[in-house]
Amino acid sequence: MEFSRLTIDIIAGYQSIIKGGSAEVAGPIAMAQIGGNTVKTGDISEDLLFFAALNLNLAAANALPIPGLDGAKMVSLLLLGLSNWSGKQLPDKVQSAIDKATEFSAFLLILFVLNVFVSDLVKVLPLDAVLSYTERMLGSSNTDSLR
Repeated sequence: MEFSRLTIDIIAGYQSIIKGGSAEVAGPIAMAQIGGNTVKTGDISEDLLFFAALNLNLAAANALPIPGLDGAKMVSLLLLGLSNWSGKQLPDKVQSAIDKATEFSAFLLILFVLNVFVSDLVKVLPLDAVLSYTERMLGSSNTDSLR
């Protein structure tokens, strides 16, 4: 019962992201906080549910056909298998386009991961602490515009 609810929630979350909704993406810092809060409750069933949801989300994200993730590798292997089965190789233009898309999407994936990580840090660290650290590093005259 819980597995089907988790699966439906994950699908709804991805649909919300695709449609440009307000689904919140959490990175490793937020996941550690949520996991820590879940463990503090002392309810083993809640712990297992959280870790199952986390693993299902990671599996679903990794299966997306985005170059740089396993889903793209699966699509690539499928295309390769179909081309071998038909006796024809992929045209050089198609292979070149796939290679360029892989490089570009790897760059976008890195930007996304950095964005999620920085977003997590901003949520965790108090703004005053960040500003005072920045003042110490740059000097107070350079950070006056940030306040």
